[in-house]
Amino acid sequence: MRLETAMKMLQAKIQAGIAKDKTFSNTLRFSDASAKHSKLPHFQEGKDNLDIWLTRFERFAESNNWSRDKWSSSLCALLTGRALDCYGRLSSEQAQDYDKVKQALVKRYDLAEDGYRRKFWSCNSAEGESPDMFIVRIVTYLDRWIELSRTEKSYEKL
Repeated sequence: MRLETAMKMLQAKIQAGIAKDKTFSNTLRFSDASAKHSKLPHFQEGKDNLDIWLTRFERFAESNNWSRDKWSSSLCALLTGRALDCYGRLSSEQAQDYDKVKQALVKRYDLAEDGYRRKFWSCNSAEGESPDMFIVRIVTYLDRWIELSRTEKSYEKL
């Protein structure tokens, strides 16, 4: 009788240990999968500049060799506020295409051609911003304005 009870207790402990190991293993797998996203902060409206935040997202995705067809689903997990609302209003097909998601976000945050034109013309050096940083920022506004207007980058066309 004691032997039988001891065997049952041993089996119960073994089963509990196996279950615990499976839970631990699943947690590790989940953590590994979400670790890619945990290194990127969520987009915070009012604090983050969407254009710069998207550039960081794209550079991070490229440096981690993410498949481009996964970018949209990775991006949506990091959106909040109006950006998430914008994403939620896309069709299922559009929401799976990173370029269409980005285009919708850019339009929603007035980062289209006209928005960059206004930013370029109203740009002033920010407090604590070095001249080099200011030049990079204003050139970025100009480049995005030209790119979005589909104007050829030549002296005559500009």
